[in-house]
Amino acid sequence: AKDMLELGSHQWLSSIMRRPSTSHSTAVQAACCHALGNVLMLTKAGTMQRLERQNEFIDANVHLAVCKTLGSELCWAHRDCVVSALTLASLLAEQNKNAAKRLRKVGGISNVQDILMHYSALEGSEALTKIIVLMPAKDCLAHLWFGNKKKRKRN
Repeated sequence: AKDMLELGSHQWLSSIMRRPSTSHSTAVQAACCHALGNVLMLTKAGTMQRLERQNEFIDANVHLAVCKTLGSELCWAHRDCVVSALTLASLLAEQNKNAAKRLRKVGGISNVQDILMHYSALEGSEALTKIIVLMPAKDCLAHLWFGNKKKRKRN
């Protein structure tokens, strides 16, 4: 993971994900999300090293790439792509207020909610797919709301 960061692979993978020629390929999106997620998974959540990696990912616009993937209906049809993107978004926002805020600003909440609505409507033989996708989606939604203060109107 350290070598990947030193070589700037997170920046390359992010640019590959955002490139118009590869944004419609679910295999490319799933592979990039999986690779970036593995880099974040190798460090323990809440440590200074994880926060530094998350901030490097934000600087490389990974949050834009993952939200674009989560918003793509082509990706929704491919279970592995959805799970990889949800896992990456969840790891990116986990215990990091800045990253969660950035993901919320680019539409992460609405994309995850759309995925939840799409997969909750599945029935019959697709029940296993429903379970596989809904658990990471709920975790991702919880991490995206991290650090958000609800503003209430006082009378």
